[in-house]
Amino acid sequence: MSSRLGPIEIDCDAPPYAIVRACHMVGVRSAEDVRWWRLSEYLRQQIRWRDILRHPLKALKRVARGPGRCGCGEKLPSLEKCTFTRISGNKATYLIGQCPNCRTVYWDEPTAATVRPTRMSD
Repeated sequence: MSSRLGPIEIDCDAPPYAIVRACHMVGVRSAEDVRWWRLSEYLRQQIRWRDILRHPLKALKRVARGPGRCGCGEKLPSLEKCTFTRISGNKATYLIGQCPNCRTVYWDEPTAATVRPTRMSD
């Protein structure tokens, strides 16, 4: 029976595993056990014509939820800027937020347009 099975496609939309593992330090609950979505990719996949044709019921559910909604129907969480420092001293900055209902974690890498530099006070 296993000879009929082809390769399994795994679609991982999480940041590097070291970052996922460290997310408990910034308040993410069950980071290693929940779904992760890169926010820009999640928003891009909201509605596509091919989805409407292939999976009309799924597409209708997405339309009913409305834009800016989590897969469970809750409002998308706001993302907070989190900077992680590796043992080597290198820093990695991500925008991270978690749905309070289903615990899906939404994340993205900051760009100049999404993160404004903060001013240090004298």
